[in-house]
Amino acid sequence: MGYRIKTVAELVGISKGTLLAWERRYSFVVPERADNGYREYTDADVERLRRIKRLVEEGYKISEAISLTHEAAAPASVVAPSSAEVGGLCQLQKELLEALRRYDLTAATALNERLAGLSFQQRIEQVFMPLLIEVGERWAEGSLSVAQEHFASEFCREQLAAMLISVGYGPKEGPTAICATYPGERHELALLSLAVRLALAGYRVRYLGADLPLKDLCVAANELGPRLVLISVTMPVQQADLEGYITTLRAACPPHTRVTIGGPGLPDPITLPKGVSALSTMGALTRALAEG
Repeated sequence: MGYRIKTVAELVGISKGTLLAWERRYSFVVPERADNGYREYTDADVERLRRIKRLVEEGYKISEAISLTHEAAAPASVVAPSSAEVGGLCQLQKELLEALRRYDLTAATALNERLAGLSFQQRIEQVFMPLLIEVGERWAEGSLSVAQEHFASEFCREQLAAMLISVGYGPKEGPTAICATYPGERHELALLSLAVRLALAGYRVRYLGADLPLKDLCVAANELGPRLVLISVTMPVQQADLEGYITTLRAACPPHTRVTIGGPGLPDPITLPKGVSALSTMGALTRALAEG
């Protein structure tokens, strides 16, 4: 059953504004888009939001609550960590954040090496994405400087990039996927994490990164003939600007190309041309790919 955002806010016991803020800032709920362009939440989304709300009320930071509720949200094909393992990862995440706060690259690297027993997907979902949320919270409240935030984000970016390189950008015979951000968009870490997941899912990833001009993306799409073009939008964009962008991109891609635009910056509701899909979070695309 699909729920509209107003209903979800009432069921969870939070305001619509809080729910939208959580979605845009933390990208942990995965509402899809109905035919009319509005967000649609599932029963699982509602239950996870309720659990997160309870944990926050009990004194957990939202980044910790997201990690602790990951077990319920994990796909069936992923073995969820035990409570003790989750607690250990939360502690490691705290130590890693402290090392990065001190600009201690040696300590941060040593802590990262302790993740060797985890799959790349587990490292992303259980450590790096929650860590980035925590970094954002600390910066917003003033306990981390801009320099510290940049240092921590760059460390995480390097680890994610190393994962993508390690998997060879996906199998050579796999269908091509182009990953890029919307023009002017500098936030690429969620997209980079998804590029790793796409490579693990069998795609041959062509990662074009942040702030890619539309004309250059169109040239690449025409040359590569990709199965998938994925565009990340984390900062709010206007419907009219987005429509023009997508119409031009869709026309530049071969008919078989799946164009997907995702992220918390999408307008709500959103109107899209035929052959283009929208997902409110990057995690929603991972779910869509898993379901075929």
